[in-house]
This record gives sequence, structure tokens and C-alpha cells, in this order.
Amino acid sequence: MDPLEEIKKRLDIVDFINAHVPLTKAGRNFKAPCPFHSEKTPSFIVSPERQIWHCFGACNEGGDIFKFLMKWDNVSFGEAAKILADQAGVRLSATAYKDKAFEKKQLLFAINQLAADFYGFLLEKHGLGEKARAYLRSRGVSTKTIKHFQMGYSPNSWDSLLKFLRKKGFGEEEIQTSGLAIRSERNSYYDRFRGRLMFPLTDIRGNVLGFGGRILDPDKKEAKYINTPETPVYHKRENLFGLHQARKTIKDHNEVILTEGEFDTILAHQNGYTNTVAIKGSAVTPDHLRTIKRLANKLVFALDMDVAGNEAVRRGILEAEKFDFQMEVLTIEGGKDPADVFTQNPLAFKEYYKNKLTIYEFIINSALSKQDMTTIYGKKAVVDETLPYLHNIFNPILRDHYLKYLADKTEIPLETIKRSASQFQRKQQKKAEQNFRELKKEKRKREELVEEYLVALILQTDKPKALFDQTSQTLAKEDYYQASTYHLVEKAREAYQKSGDEFQKTLPGELPTELVETYDKGYLLELPFNEEMNWDKEIKKIVLSIKKYSLKRQLSNLVEKDQKELVNQSLKALNEVDKALSVL
Repeated sequence: MDPLEEIKKRLDIVDFINAHVPLTKAGRNFKAPCPFHSEKTPSFIVSPERQIWHCFGACNEGGDIFKFLMKWDNVSFGEAAKILADQAGVRLSATAYKDKAFEKKQLLFAINQLAADFYGFLLEKHGLGEKARAYLRSRGVSTKTIKHFQMGYSPNSWDSLLKFLRKKGFGEEEIQTSGLAIRSERNSYYDRFRGRLMFPLTDIRGNVLGFGGRILDPDKKEAKYINTPETPVYHKRENLFGLHQARKTIKDHNEVILTEGEFDTILAHQNGYTNTVAIKGSAVTPDHLRTIKRLANKLVFALDMDVAGNEAVRRGILEAEKFDFQMEVLTIEGGKDPADVFTQNPLAFKEYYKNKLTIYEFIINSALSKQDMTTIYGKKAVVDETLPYLHNIFNPILRDHYLKYLADKTEIPLETIKRSASQFQRKQQKKAEQNFRELKKEKRKREELVEEYLVALILQTDKPKALFDQTSQTLAKEDYYQASTYHLVEKAREAYQKSGDEFQKTLPGELPTELVETYDKGYLLELPFNEEMNWDKEIKKIVLSIKKYSLKRQLSNLVEKDQKELVNQSLKALNEVDKALSVL
């Protein structure tokens, strides 16, 4: 058997996806909110029979177990195949698949891992690393923690790492692609990181993607921190420092503590807060949040409480609300960051963590701290700044509580605050309606959705004869908006003529490759079956709807060509279809 098919045979897609996304039974299939975009109504369907999945929401994507892992972990097909083969106990030969992107990533992983080993050796065992070791001792970082995060030291020379990697058989261009070397204007190469404390940046499985480097000589006129640039494997907007080390605790606690820098996370882990990760800067991106959401539902912001960090928390809250996180904010007095607290007084962090603020308390308190509350203009500014956040509270009890909190803090009557909230809500509603109108223009055409529904009826109805009679009597080939729908209907009709009511079982094996995706969408689309449903009427309605859209397209073309006689004929046919639909 083909090794890829053997993997799919051994790994049940429902069990595999359920380990990442909790699924619930929905008839013969399973469903969940789509993990690849934010939604409240589940549109992600998984079929145990077909061993496939499909999102009927914004993504409109689907596939098999390989495609799911590729999207989930943002990996190439080759990487997904290797991961699943290891899990299934299937041996992949070199010819089982060919994936240049995977091979390139494996090469970069190997280069980065050797660099991590090189830097780690210098930090732990070589005299060149003594300055870095002394610095880490001054920050209270233990030897165990250094090993846990694979920390290292890059020597203050131009090409030490280059020479080491060349001896290991890697070319200069490959080393440059990894981000570890820079090419000069004279086409010579030199090390990117020199004289720096090194922090390997890994993915969730522990592959080294790149590095962050902190300068140790304060007199040098260089950036305090530099990172690996964007490469085929390292993307700053996606990477969370410490995620590999924190993954298990995050899942166990259903909570992640989000910090800004490496030392914040390193010292948090050393002090028992092993569900901590760093965003490598102050910007919380949708990619960060999407990664976190797969592991936990609770998010604790522990960013620096300076002006930039404060603003980063506010932006992060707005982004995180789209993913429906439970959120809190850990505020540290005196503008210190978590690393400072752990170095100076580790027990203090416990109190800060215990006294976390809800995001709404944080937003209101933050706004109050920036305004002169002795003036009406200061009070108005606080209300204007906080209402966009309070507006997003859907629970009426919580909403009233924080509106009252705002009223008390600003000393503005509660009724006035509520009136302002209502005015803001009306403005937002108008904006939402406008955005919806704009979005509607971009969404898939109604014709596509109706034809998807027709395919679902064909594959799921227990009245196939009525359906095929309706399609043959009402629809011609040119009435279908998508050629794939027409061809699948005809293939299904042929299968029905051969196999009768068993045609739904035999049809998949008779389909050409180009119709499989159309089939899968129809198979997974959840239909509203119930005892009261009149399926003869439902079949007639969907077929007539397809005819109606076809006539509208024809009419539009005829009007453009000014063919008045044919326009009148089409109008008459369209009116008849409208009448037929109105009585259903």
C-alpha cells in the first residue's frame, strides 16, 4: 500500500483533529468552530466516513489529515507527511514524496541547530563565554534554566560561526539564507551575531528557527537586541519565545501569560510560571493569538507597564476579543517589567499575579491616569476612550457593572453614561451595516452557495428520483453557474441509473479527480433534516432557485445586447419561476 494512504488508514481524522479542536457529533459527521478563522457558529465539518474536513464559513477550505496539519502548524506537505508518518509508525522512503520546501526547511533547521550547539558550548564551557555567564548570574539565571532554553554566546569575531558551519559542510549562501550570515558589498560573508548573549527561537516542536541576540558591551553603539531576519522558517509575527517549553503547562492550565522579552519569560519559568511566553516586542499579532488559542482560552497580559507597553496591551485586547479569549492584565508598579521583579523580589510577582485586573478595569484605570479628572473635558476623554471597549461586552450584567464602574470613577451620572453608550452603539451599528454591505460584495456568489446545496441534496437525500426528475425537467447545462456542478449532477444521475438507491455509495469511486472537491463540499454540508421537512418542496425550491439565477444572467446579457424580443421572453420565464417559488 502507498505509505501516504497507509498513514491515513492508521490515523483516524476525527481522533486527530479532536486532539487539536474539540469536536461534537452532528448527525453522521462532527463539527466545531473553525480553528482557522474567528467565528461563533460552527462551520467546520469533519467526516469519519470520507476522512475529510471542510470549513463552510469564511475559509471555504478543506482536505484530508495532511492538509489539516499543514494549515494547523503552518508546515509544508513534506513536514506534515514526516510528522504523521512518525505518529502512525509508517516508514517513508525518500521517493514517497518530493517536497523542495520541506527539504529547504530541514536544511535551515539543521544549520540553526548546529549554531545553537556552537553558541551553547561557548556559553557553558569556553573561556570566551565568561562575560555572558557573569551577566546571567547577575540576572539570577540558573545553569538549569540556561540549558532549558538552550541559551548561548556568539563570540566577538567576524566569522567564527561561519568557519564552524563551513567545516560541517554548509555553503555560505545557505548560511546567509538561515539569517546567520550577512553578505558584504564586496561579496564576502561575516557573522550576523557577534559578542551577544544568544536566545534560540524555536517552533512548537522545538526546531530552531532563528535567534535573538542581546549585546553585552553597553559602550557599543549597536542595537541592544537584534533578531534573525525573516527567513523561510522564521517569521517574527508568528513566533512566540518559550512556546516549546511552555506548551504542556499552557494546555494543562488553559492559560498563557504573555510577556514582551526573553528575560521576562526565562525568569518566569525559573520561578514556576511555566505557562509564560514572549512576543519578542510589543505588538501582539493575530498570528500570535491564533497560535495561543489552539492551546488555551485564557490570556494574561504581563507586558511592560511603560507607555508603549500600555498601548500594546490595549491593541492586544482589541485583537484578542476577535478570538473570544478570557483576558486579564497583570500590572506592575513603578514601570518595572516582570524580569525586574523576578530579579529583585520574586515573591512580589505572586502578589501582582493574584491581583490581576480584568481588561475593563485596566482600560478604565489606564484612561483615568492620562487625563485631568478635575475638568469636564478630562472626564469626557475617559468616556470616549473606554466606550469602544465596554461596547464589546455582550453579557448585560457585566456591561452594567462596568458602566457603573466608569460612572463612579468619573463621577458622571450613570444615566448619562448609559445614554452615551447607547449613542455609541447606534453609530457602531451604522458602521457595521455599511461594512456588511461592502463585505457582501466580496463574498461568494449566491449561485455558488445554491449549487453547493443542490449537490448536498443529491448526496444526502432519500428521494433521489424526485431530485433527478426535477433537475432534468427544469435545468439545462447552461443553467448551472459552475460547470463542476453540472458534471457532478450528471455523474450522480448515471450512478443512480446503474445502482438505484445505492448510487450514493458507488458514486465516489466513479468520479474524476476534478470533481472530488465539489463532491466533498456537498457531502460535508450539513442539511436541516427534520421530520416536518417537505423534501419534495425543498428539492423543487432549490432547482427553481438555480433556474432563477440563470434567467437573471441571461436577461442581463440580452439587455446589454438590446435584444428586446428575447428580453421579453426571458422576463416572462423569470416571472413564472418567481410565481412558482412564491407558493412553495
